[in-house]
Amino acid sequence: FGSNDSGQLGLEDKNNRGDNLNELGEKLPYVNLGHDEIVNILAVGGSHTCVIFESKRIKCFGYNKNGQLGIGDSNSRGDNLNEMGENLPFVDVGKSNFVLQISLGALHTCMILDNKKLKCFGNNRYGQLGLGDLADRGLKTEEMGDALPYVDIGSGRLVESISTSFFQTCTLLDNNRLKCFGRIGKFGYRGDNPNEMGDSLIYVFFNGYIEEEAYKFPKADFVESTHPLYFKYWKSQLVDIIHVYSLTTLK
Repeated sequence: FGSNDSGQLGLEDKNNRGDNLNELGEKLPYVNLGHDEIVNILAVGGSHTCVIFESKRIKCFGYNKNGQLGIGDSNSRGDNLNEMGENLPFVDVGKSNFVLQISLGALHTCMILDNKKLKCFGNNRYGQLGLGDLADRGLKTEEMGDALPYVDIGSGRLVESISTSFFQTCTLLDNNRLKCFGRIGKFGYRGDNPNEMGDSLIYVFFNGYIEEEAYKFPKADFVESTHPLYFKYWKSQLVDIIHVYSLTTLK
């Protein structure tokens, strides 16, 4: 329930739910995702929604201008009749790959696969897909599946958890350290050029600084709490909140 201007509620219309009497309870319909699938994980973005099923396959619906549904076009899903259920395709994440975790930004989608590698698709205006360019992904079928590159987050590194904001993606790696790319406030963009990812992408440090050759900002620029740990960078034009799940062991 809530806003439904792009079909993000998956009810095959654009009517909001929950803003009038007699819309909830028994009168709120179930979302039709197909007869044989059971939802395990739900994730919501700016105006799109994705689900991971027990089979570890995923479906997405709602706004799709930038390919953030991952189904090879720019047509929204869930806002018209006959778009849900068996008619809603699974996202092609590649042969022999299953999805463990998913996170949605305003206009992009990122997922951790069963090999602990990361793939992202949708809007890439600020490099938030981490692919070293500014090209959107997911608008064509040939951009998905095995053709969709893994995000290079460093030699030998695996991704344990992800968190996306409006135009930013953060990854918790297997060494309990954090890397972020996309729009990083006053630090500019990361991930929009090929030489900015992989081992060249610096870690976020939790001693009050983000390591950067040209910039050093004091701890006073951050609002900090622990378990879970939050950092808010007040000086950015867009105030981003990075919510890192229980990273209290980081130094």
